Amino acid sequence: MARASKKSGAHSASKPAVRSAAASAIRPAILVVVRVLLLLALGVSAYLAWVSLTHGSLAGCGAESDCDRVLQSRWSRWFGVPVSGFAVVVDALTLWGTFAMGSASELSRMRGWHVAVLGSLLILGAGIWFVILQVAAVGICPYCMTAHGAGMAGALLLLIVAGRSASSGWLARTAPAAATVLSILIAGQLVQKAPGGRESKLNLASSNLPPVLPAVVTQTVVAASSTQTVVTPPPGSSSNGLQTAVGSNSAPAVPATNAVRQTYTVDMGPVTAMKRPFKFYDGLFAVDLEELPVMGTPTNARVVISLFDYSCHHCRAMHPVIEEVQRAFSNDLVVVSLPMPLDEKCNHTMKRTPPAHVNACVYAHLGLAVWRANRARHAEFEDWMMTGAEAPPVQAAVARAISLVGSNAFAAAVRDPWVSRQVQFDVAIYDVAYRSGHGSMPQLIVGKTLSEGMRLREQVLKMLEDELGLKPRP
Repeated sequence: MARASKKSGAHSASKPAVRSAAASAIRPAILVVVRVLLLLALGVSAYLAWVSLTHGSLAGCGAESDCDRVLQSRWSRWFGVPVSGFAVVVDALTLWGTFAMGSASELSRMRGWHVAVLGSLLILGAGIWFVILQVAAVGICPYCMTAHGAGMAGALLLLIVAGRSASSGWLARTAPAAATVLSILIAGQLVQKAPGGRESKLNLASSNLPPVLPAVVTQTVVAASSTQTVVTPPPGSSSNGLQTAVGSNSAPAVPATNAVRQTYTVDMGPVTAMKRPFKFYDGLFAVDLEELPVMGTPTNARVVISLFDYSCHHCRAMHPVIEEVQRAFSNDLVVVSLPMPLDEKCNHTMKRTPPAHVNACVYAHLGLAVWRANRARHAEFEDWMMTGAEAPPVQAAVARAISLVGSNAFAAAVRDPWVSRQVQFDVAIYDVAYRSGHGSMPQLIVGKTLSEGMRLREQVLKMLEDELGLKPRP
């Protein structure tokens, strides 16, 4: 009996040794692959976190690209904290776990496996969640997909090894903890409000960033070519053969930084000739409120400049917010609506046009043409254009414009040189912020503050109070 008891004790004492051997039984080659994959995921996640925290732009990703859309979406943060920051922590801990597995200490080896298995479950679960979100709701961000792909591959390899060894018990023990953390992450993202963009004050006096005004278009080109975007009215409409090409993306040389600063206007005329002049960006630009599309009355005392793109999803979401805010202040506020297309055909800051914005130049010209043809119908056209998740097809937009202002008036307005000059002027305004690293859209210029990206109503109201002293009436 004593002998049996002794034997049983020896067998029991050997169990930790078995588990220890299993814990360190992962092949060195597999371990190297896992570490390389986790290190890649960690590096990309760290870059994404840094860009999110600094509100910068990802290399090779312009405004309103899929990368930009993903980083500005509600799914990129968890109550204000970039989810890529959490990824950095989990990736780093999982990577540490792979090194702790080879520790001389039994306790360290056990901890390494626990951390590695838990981290792998989190990486795999979160990766599946964010990949589904990108594919189904936001857009594909190559950087994000690289981080998820590398992390998920490394995590899967670790979990396969864990499942085949005596450490499979740890898999069952850590799964509930991983499920809890993932549930909190997903639930938080579902209930949180959309991110609120950012506010900045551009110090133009010391930024050494002279405005780069594209060559002012003196007349609209009235000929189609393979490199131009063409507005063609729908079949059967009376348009006098209208077919007009839009825009030029060329920019002139940058003025010398020691040049005398001047105030730029759409036709380079004097500010004194304007009926209702408004200067902004420390007097770099001036617009005539009587000659531009506005929300409110041009004579209202406080002025906000709004740069938007009909094809920009954040701009479309912001449109009703801006309308609601303007109505809240009624005769105290006027919002100047300036279309600024994110399309390389007429915007020199865009190196490549994202698929969503291939017709942005056409839409901008259409909006201004409707304004030029019949100011009273512009608000109706703009509201129609900004309704829905995406901009309507070009032919539908042209048909709508003609139905509102008439084919003859529309044909004359589209050919009006002012339309192209105004689009280029709007691009020039955007260029100043873009060169300072502020390229997200939409943009609101309120006093000395630049707001970019999606903003909530409360945030816009707070900005108006801080910058213009406006408070909504009770």
